[in-house]
Amino acid sequence: MSNAVKAITLVLMSLLFASNVHAENDNGEFILLPNDEAPIAKSSKLKLNFGRIQNSLSLGVLAPLKYNGNKALLYDIGISSEVDSRFSNADLNAHVGLIWRKRASDDAVFGFNAYLDTEKQKHSDDFLGLASIGVEYEKRFFSKKDFLQLGSNAYVPFEDYTDRGLSSAPRLGVDLYASFGRDFHQSSLRATSSLFGYNETATANELYGYRADIEFSTSKFLPDGISAAFGLGVRGDNRSNSNIDVIATAALHWTFGRNTAVIPEQDCSFERDGNSRGVINCEEHVLADKHSDVRTKENRVLAVNESLSDRAQPVRVNAPRRHIGFGNASTPIEYKTNQTSSSPLIPANVRVVLVVEEGPLSPPQTFTWSASGMDANLIEGTISNVVSNSDLHRNPVSVTPGQYEITLTSTPTIWAFVSSGCTGRGVTTVGSSGINSVNISLDEDAQAVCVFTISTFG
Repeated sequence: MSNAVKAITLVLMSLLFASNVHAENDNGEFILLPNDEAPIAKSSKLKLNFGRIQNSLSLGVLAPLKYNGNKALLYDIGISSEVDSRFSNADLNAHVGLIWRKRASDDAVFGFNAYLDTEKQKHSDDFLGLASIGVEYEKRFFSKKDFLQLGSNAYVPFEDYTDRGLSSAPRLGVDLYASFGRDFHQSSLRATSSLFGYNETATANELYGYRADIEFSTSKFLPDGISAAFGLGVRGDNRSNSNIDVIATAALHWTFGRNTAVIPEQDCSFERDGNSRGVINCEEHVLADKHSDVRTKENRVLAVNESLSDRAQPVRVNAPRRHIGFGNASTPIEYKTNQTSSSPLIPANVRVVLVVEEGPLSPPQTFTWSASGMDANLIEGTISNVVSNSDLHRNPVSVTPGQYEITLTSTPTIWAFVSSGCTGRGVTTVGSSGINSVNISLDEDAQAVCVFTISTFG
């Protein structure tokens, strides 16, 4: 962790003291509104997120509903799918949001946003819902090449989902972030520090943590209107047995109608009416191509007395940063030891299997495993009289859904651990503290098989 934090700090310092090289913000990855009142592009984003606990794939569209060079109203729609580290248990998500932004000065922008999220988890017939509101601010420095961004979001689930035995669900909480970055020619670099927190409920513990990321975006060597972004970050939180998670991201952005721009209302044109009288027209216009005519939204050509060759092309802006902690509407749930529930939970079943790769061993040996979690005493046990290679099963036990750590604790010295792991319906692996230990989260009605493999030859 310390090395990662040092690396991110070094990048921040280098950005702060970087030389004032000439740069243009034609990439648009990290800006809230374009410079110089350039048009806003309709854009799409395909993003991959890789982590130790879960992975995700998302697709979204961000576009302006109205923009006059000083204020913008945009919409953001998207879908995503999250899978665990074993690429199973896929959950489907969708979101829709409205974003309002205003230029406070030549070098500052602020805005507000409101979103609705919905999620369908693989092992549940219910749709889970979440509403959020957010605020964001951007300040430009040093000829507008360096920027500071601040933001925060508040999340309110449609109901309390923490009493259903789910391993993750939408929760009441907030997050906030601070970013510092620099625009280079066709590229941008940004470092971000974030905090997040989710409320304690009758059945779930409070969840809070931090995240630090470095992101790089570039459109160099790519077709017009396309850019790529890459990120690397670390995340930590207060869950028991939770380890530092390293997160990698990769995204591809492209704009729709790269040669089509909505010209701000102040961009008036001169045209002649049927009597050849000159009139100034300041209605909203559409530029079909930067070298062709200016047309109205009804596709009527306007006769203009100015060159169109230097008209600004649309610029892509970034969507609000949301779900900073875990990247989607659902966040992990760590249940209390003595939880109460408004409705009975369907128990999860756990079976422990000992796989002996080599033998025989004389005299017969006894193996013991321990557990931690709500019903740990039900999982703990022994397998006796192990003398040869075999698969030794213990009968499944029923436990309350939640997070458990299972550890094979007693092993003769000449035996060695080979591997350990848990699979099955409703099972999510959330970490490991060693080759002889597994940390799992069990959904309601989960069916888990935890296998510990040992060998006399190591």
